[in-house]
Amino acid sequence: MKVTFWGVRGSIPTPMGANLGFGGETACVTIEAEGAQLVLDAGSGARLLGQTAAQEHMEILLSHFHWDHIQGLPFFAPLYKKSTVRFHAQVSAEQLHANLAQQMTAPFFPLEFDATPAVKEYSQFMWHTPFAIGPFQITPFPLHHPQDCTGFRVECGGKVIVYATDHEPGDAEKDAILLQYAKGADILIADAQYTLEEYAQRKGFGHSTWLDAAKLAEAAQVGRLVLFHHDPHHSDDTVRQIVAEARKVFAKTDAARERATLTAGLVTGENAAESVEAELGIKEHPVRVLLVDDQRMVGEAVRRMLMGHTPEIEFKFCADAAAAVAAANEFAPTLILQDLIMPGVEGLDMVRAFRANAATEGVPIVVLSSKEEAATKAESFAAGANDYIVKLPDKVELMARIQHHSAAFVNRLERDEAYAKVQEEKQKSDALLLNILPEAVATELKESGNVRAMGFELAGVLFADFCNFTAISQTMTADELVAELNECFSAFDRITVAHGVEKLKTIGDGYLCVAGVPEPRPDAMLELTRVGLEIRDYIAARRKEKIAAGMQYWDVRVGLHCGPLVAGVVGLRKFAYDVWGDTVNLASRMESAGAPGRVNISAAFRAQLPESAVCEARGAIAVKGKGEVEMFFLDSLGADSPG
Repeated sequence: MKVTFWGVRGSIPTPMGANLGFGGETACVTIEAEGAQLVLDAGSGARLLGQTAAQEHMEILLSHFHWDHIQGLPFFAPLYKKSTVRFHAQVSAEQLHANLAQQMTAPFFPLEFDATPAVKEYSQFMWHTPFAIGPFQITPFPLHHPQDCTGFRVECGGKVIVYATDHEPGDAEKDAILLQYAKGADILIADAQYTLEEYAQRKGFGHSTWLDAAKLAEAAQVGRLVLFHHDPHHSDDTVRQIVAEARKVFAKTDAARERATLTAGLVTGENAAESVEAELGIKEHPVRVLLVDDQRMVGEAVRRMLMGHTPEIEFKFCADAAAAVAAANEFAPTLILQDLIMPGVEGLDMVRAFRANAATEGVPIVVLSSKEEAATKAESFAAGANDYIVKLPDKVELMARIQHHSAAFVNRLERDEAYAKVQEEKQKSDALLLNILPEAVATELKESGNVRAMGFELAGVLFADFCNFTAISQTMTADELVAELNECFSAFDRITVAHGVEKLKTIGDGYLCVAGVPEPRPDAMLELTRVGLEIRDYIAARRKEKIAAGMQYWDVRVGLHCGPLVAGVVGLRKFAYDVWGDTVNLASRMESAGAPGRVNISAAFRAQLPESAVCEARGAIAVKGKGEVEMFFLDSLGADSPG
């Protein structure tokens, strides 16, 4: 499922500049999945939705009938087309129709609700009674709000979105109901209209604080909290501050933004930048202006020009050219305003100094000067300046230059940070893939999207299995058993890595690795032999320590065989690189026909080892399904073995 916000404000639309980052339209949200769509509430945001809606059939769920949740209907384009719009609410169909028609009667609107061309249908739902619309399973529940309000738990494809606008904590029964329906939601859209200070003056108005929403998300263990129903008096800066405070209580918190779309925890779409930053871990970069000028009067004039700007512009004045680079390193400006003529130093030398400084080499620099000569401007650009302004500049011009250059610089910083984060995540995914697949196989999978099955004429296979494992494991707690297996198999992994052998998998208390796969190598059998001997010796030493401490401990059987086999990747999700063939089966028989503390090898494997290898002939041993197979106990590779 994906959820898109078309209106995020409460009470009344607020389309002023200071609010437009998050949006000024009132409540309207859509949920989409499997080609179907639900509309939750029809505040003024419904006008925006209607402009883009292509569906001929609309399903609108209304939480209640306060005007900020229905006021978009008179301007909802699908009502004026030959489409079907079905409304759902907690009241009877007759009352639902009457409530919606009322706001479009004279003298409040020139066209009556029933005169619109769309076919309108009305449906009543009951709290706590689930119902289905297309692929969605919807459970409505009561919220604590004057004249009642409904929250919705929407489920589809194993995902859950909970829409809980307009709820005031304090009713113990309804608080418990909200917590029950919010539990485990992937996305919780929750009323967070007030700050703590505002709520003290607005008790009984029917809304929550950001802290109530954050505590609810924490208690319900949701995947993501989206603060909703922003107060009309809250500017974008205020909403950002609220999000920052809420994240101290519940880290996965965002604020709803108009036209932003959330899908399974990822935010995309218009005005979604801040949520994307949170998802990627990109830090915020406020606009910071450093002015380097020996005239304090100029510094005060620029400071006044920047006062009251939303969002806030941080300003620092430096009158000492010798201290300017150090000040910039500490302040981290997004723009430097550099005076052209200063006592004892040329302004263009300062530009060059900033460009030579690692912390400011990419920061935009605007030269300030009383001169308007073209040659002076050209010299400034040649020294590394990005722009040139005749001082004192007009406030509008200065603000435009600051915003233009700072935005470009911040965008570049965020792009670089996002790229670095992506590269970091790529490295993590690559490392994880290498824990599952051999490097050559992982590379092929990344480059082509699939892995070819391959046949190998000669490969070595090792099976290791613990003796008396079942009996001894019953003397351990579950934690002790898993910890001990992890210790042993981690040691085996270190041994295989040291010898360039591919560990394929563990099977219960068994361990499987191969050599000469996926890349043939001339020393494959020698290295696999060393792995087998070192596994034997590691377990022997660990067993000796455990027995000396008065504990029972298992021994290990190791079996080795070589021959042709087939290797490839199987599975769609938890895929694995595996090997098949008679060689694999016979290697398993070598292990099961072996003895505790011994490495058992086939005659075929013995033929791949140097003459110096110390072996004990066992003769022909009966093997299930194979008849009699000649075997050897391998003690060592001998003093003269290669390596």
